[in-house]
Amino acid sequence: MSPARFLVSLIIFISIFILTVSAKGHHRHAPSSTTGQPPNRGTNVGGSTAAAPRATHTPPTTTLPPPSPQTVNAPPTPASPTPPRRGAVAREFLKAHNLVRMKHNQTLYKWDKTVARFARRWALTRAVDCRMIHSMGPYGENMFWGKYDHWTATDAVQSWAMEDKNYNADTNQCTPNKMCGHYTQIVWHESLLLGCSRMRCYNGSVVVICEYDPPGNYLGESPFGKIFDNQPIPRSEGPQTLPPPTATPTSMTSSPSNSSPSTLPPSTPSNSSPSTLPPPPPSPQTAA
Repeated sequence: MSPARFLVSLIIFISIFILTVSAKGHHRHAPSSTTGQPPNRGTNVGGSTAAAPRATHTPPTTTLPPPSPQTVNAPPTPASPTPPRRGAVAREFLKAHNLVRMKHNQTLYKWDKTVARFARRWALTRAVDCRMIHSMGPYGENMFWGKYDHWTATDAVQSWAMEDKNYNADTNQCTPNKMCGHYTQIVWHESLLLGCSRMRCYNGSVVVICEYDPPGNYLGESPFGKIFDNQPIPRSEGPQTLPPPTATPTSMTSSPSNSSPSTLPPSTPSNSSPSTLPPPPPSPQTAA
């Protein structure tokens, strides 16, 4: 072989070697897509359907995910479940009370904002410890306590209404050692205006307070207007303070101290004036 032919062959061989090395380097560094992911199996990079990009030896760029949107000024996500609006709770209280009064053909309650404001303000004072302390205000008052905040307005009213089985309309007395004053206040014939509040206490329990105007549970008178001279229901004297019970919900009732109301279960009548009888402790009632 002549030297010239050998030289040409060597040049061709070197050129083929350089092209091969360049092609392998491009195949190793070129990304297959804009996302920076490796090509799928079976993908023919630089095939006949697309022109192969020019070989380059620059280091590959790392594709970063887009930055997350700023959430500093984003509105807070509402709690779930959403607490009911005040108007919806008022309608629930009113409906539950009037369902009980309809059974006795009594005049239906009307919601009163002034009475409801009084109930709400007193419930706020009770939210600190949820103790069953009566306001001794100008209205008749029913109170309910539940250990957990799942108790609704309807639950509280129904627990009071269940006391109807403890009330004897013929004698105007409660069953001994049972409460019936919450029920008699709900159906009291002269009480026409209603205002209630349901408050979640700091300890996670719930207190429900309802106010009635005019107040009911007067001595010697039944909730349906019948007068009883010799068999009054004893009243409570002054505010009652009880710690929250440990398990079951509790109810209490009271009326203004200047009107001789009946508020607690009956005791055996004596020769002394009913206004001087000490108040017996209320027994806990479990709401349905």
